[in-house]
Amino acid sequence: MELVGRNLPARPARRSKFHVTDSGMAASLLGIDAGALHPPTAPMTGPLLETFVVNEIARQMSATDHDLTLSHYRDNQGREVDLVLETPSGEVVSVEIKATRSPNPAQLSHLAWMRDKLDRVAPGAFRAGILFHTGEPHGKVGDRLHLRPISCLWLN
Repeated sequence: MELVGRNLPARPARRSKFHVTDSGMAASLLGIDAGALHPPTAPMTGPLLETFVVNEIARQMSATDHDLTLSHYRDNQGREVDLVLETPSGEVVSVEIKATRSPNPAQLSHLAWMRDKLDRVAPGAFRAGILFHTGEPHGKVGDRLHLRPISCLWLN
């Protein structure tokens, strides 16, 4: 991942993260039905929602002419970003996905860290950080940081 080449962390985690391409099949394989996923605090709601959103973004990106690298970021300090989209020229959009109807700006802390770090080592590279959630609130909540409902992925 190009971000590592920019010395983002002193020691990035080297364990890959995988998403099953069909979140419904993943739920079925785990023996989880819709009722078990209804409470946002259910143990698998967040991971399956993350898988669903990552797959939807990847699907939409495959239908464009944009040459993007999609990756996951995690370091040994516990910082994690669910999805990092990067252009060949090094522009970055980072994404967090939360199963919450009431997103909290504190949930953007890892996106803010990535923004600040990239601003120091590659000014102008960080374009936006987005927290996708299951509620309605949307808008800008800081410098290049945004809240967006997952439903906006299907709106023009």
